[in-house]
Amino acid sequence: MNNLLYARSLMGMSLGFHIIFAYLGVGIPLLISLAELIGIVRKNDNLLIFAKRLSYALVILFAIGAASGTAVAFELSLLWPPFMSFISKVDIFPFALEGIAFVIEVIFLGIYIYNWDKFKNRLYHWICSIPIVLASLASAALITTVNAFMNTPAGFKYVNGKITDIEPIKALMNPTSFVEVFHVAATAYLATFFTIGAIYAFYIIKGKKEKYYKNVLNLCMILVLIFSIITAFSGDLQGKAVAKFNPEKLAASESVFHTHSGVSERIGGIFSNDHLLYALKVPDLLSFLAYGSINAKVVGLYSFPKSSWPPLFIHYTFDTMVILGTIYVIYSFIYFLGLLIKKKTEILYHKWNLWVLVIMGMSSFIAVECGWVSAEVGRYPWIIYHVMRIKDAITASAYVPFIFYLFLLTFIFLFIMMVFLLVQFFKRRPIYRDGKIT
Repeated sequence: MNNLLYARSLMGMSLGFHIIFAYLGVGIPLLISLAELIGIVRKNDNLLIFAKRLSYALVILFAIGAASGTAVAFELSLLWPPFMSFISKVDIFPFALEGIAFVIEVIFLGIYIYNWDKFKNRLYHWICSIPIVLASLASAALITTVNAFMNTPAGFKYVNGKITDIEPIKALMNPTSFVEVFHVAATAYLATFFTIGAIYAFYIIKGKKEKYYKNVLNLCMILVLIFSIITAFSGDLQGKAVAKFNPEKLAASESVFHTHSGVSERIGGIFSNDHLLYALKVPDLLSFLAYGSINAKVVGLYSFPKSSWPPLFIHYTFDTMVILGTIYVIYSFIYFLGLLIKKKTEILYHKWNLWVLVIMGMSSFIAVECGWVSAEVGRYPWIIYHVMRIKDAITASAYVPFIFYLFLLTFIFLFIMMVFLLVQFFKRRPIYRDGKIT
């Protein structure tokens, strides 16, 4: 492999690994905060126990996420110096603010964990969770604006290789900042709540009959319904932004080769000589979703030089993300109806349904990864859209292969440590011992 392939492979692997912990780092604080608040208001000890135990898990996941995030930061500097030089001149503001958000999160996470039983009024302790929720969200949002900048660069002029008229606020608040942050936040909450719900469904399958497990599962599934709907809405906004600002990405994601009006939504299919065969087609739907009219024109890939086409496989990652997201809305709605019908509630805890829930919950991060692949690979061949190509951003160092294998081993080590620490921690701290809460 050449340096470019090593570097792209390493960034893909690193971001794919880190995004899991970044999303959990955003979603878990909100789940903890909501569980504790509901537990206090409704005097539900089960949810208070859940919030406390999950906060311990958050510490471990937060540490792994911080380590993997630091590794990604090093990779950006080591592998992509021209890109980082450009960003440091135009859009460094979000990184500075993200550092402040990180410090706030660390401080209040320590206060929250080590003062669980120190307040007579439990609401005071719950208030300590709010800065963690806001700081974790702010941290993710600020970094996401940098990604949005890469898709829709703004706040500068670039003439003959020189950067002038730099406006950091415009770079931060570029045209797609809001929609990307909105969608990232919604999907982070959805994936986290569904994953935690799947874990508790698995506990019930394994014979855990205590009400604690059902309380947690039901809370997670109600939140999944709420955020699956929000995710669908944010995804629609994101799709319209892609159609407006990144037409090549839209054309590749939807396999549109010829520019025409009344374009069908194509699902699945097989590529053959720049044609998508055997796809399921929904007439006029793409034109309507992208531009709000069934007669709207969609620009096809043949309108762009083939050298600027994104890889066509993003059609499959995009389809996977959308199909899974749609299934989540439908399933969580059915689950919620089951909770409303008291006589049918026990059906929700049948093994067949719990296994479905486990599989779908665990697939939520597959949807997340597919979404990010579609977004990042769909920008190819640009690292900054229509400003800097990926091949022009790579380092000239001969040590890129060494860096690849070094960080590969680092991520393997971090994963092993995470699994070991989580298993050992909760194995030694069971919820119930001899039928009693410990």
